Amino acid sequence: MKKLTISAPAKINLTLDVLARRADGYHELSTVMQSLSLADTVEVEVEPSAETVIELTCDKPFVPTDERNIAVKAANAFLQHARMHAHVRIALQKRIPVGAGMGGGSTDAAAVLRGLDALLCPGFSAETMNALAKSIGADVPFVLQGGCALAEGIGEALQPIPVFSGIPLVICKPRASASTKEIFTRLKVDAIAEHPDTAGVIEAIREKNLSALVYRLFNVLEPVTTELCPAIGEYRRALLKNGAMGAAMTGSGTAVFGVFADHAAAAKAAKALRSVCDQVWQAETICENKSL
Repeated sequence: MKKLTISAPAKINLTLDVLARRADGYHELSTVMQSLSLADTVEVEVEPSAETVIELTCDKPFVPTDERNIAVKAANAFLQHARMHAHVRIALQKRIPVGAGMGGGSTDAAAVLRGLDALLCPGFSAETMNALAKSIGADVPFVLQGGCALAEGIGEALQPIPVFSGIPLVICKPRASASTKEIFTRLKVDAIAEHPDTAGVIEAIREKNLSALVYRLFNVLEPVTTELCPAIGEYRRALLKNGAMGAAMTGSGTAVFGVFADHAAAAKAAKALRSVCDQVWQAETICENKSL
C-alpha cells in the first residue's frame, strides 16, 4: 500500500473575459488565474487490485463522494489511460468553499492526478497529464500547473506568468451559490459593454505594481451573477469600505476577493467583515505548487 498527502490550492481569476460563444456550446475565454494559500488537503492511497475500485471520503457531508465528484472522475481517467487497475482511496479535507468560483473541485481532481502519477509512475509526459486534465474539466489544467497564467480557449491553453506572490487577500462568500450554466445562458456576449485590460494586468504582475493591478481587476460575469445573487455586490462594497484597494468576483462566483496593501490591513478587514458576511477567509497569492 502506498500513500501520499497533497496540498490542493484554490485559484482566483484576477481578470475574466468572455470573447465569443463557440460552435460546441462552450465559450472562448481569456482569464488571468492565480493560485492561493487557501488549500484543500487530498490524501491518495493506492494498493494492487485485479479490478479498479475507487473510494472517496470527505470531511464535509454535503460533498458528493460518488461518481459525481470530479476527483473520482480524475482517478478513473488516469487509470484508464494508464491501462492499470488499482484500489484507490481518496480522502478530502475541504477548506476551499464549494460553489465559489475558486476551483475547489478542480484542484482536488488535479491533486488526484498528481498523486496517482507519483504513486504509480506510468511515465506520463507533461503533455499527457495536461490532456488528461483538460478531459476532466476546464480549470483542471491550470490548477495542475499552479502559479499564475493567462488561460485561453475554454481555460486549457496556458501561458505562464511570473507570480506576484504574497499579495494579501480577503475572500467573502455568501452561502448561496449560482449555476455556471445559467450564468452563461444569461450572458449576452455581444452586449458586454466593458472588457478587462488583460495585457495591463499581466504587465502589472510582471512589474509587481500592486496599484496598477488592483485598478484593473475585472470579471465580465460579475454583473450577470450579481443579478442572481445580489449579495455579491454587497460583499464587494463591504470589502472596499473596509480598506480593500480593489475587489472583484472570481470565476462564475459567488466568492468575492479584496486585495489589501498589507497583511495587517487584511486581518483587520477580515475581523470586521465576519460580522456582515456569511463566510470570510484570509489568503495570499503563492507560487507554483509542488507539494506532495
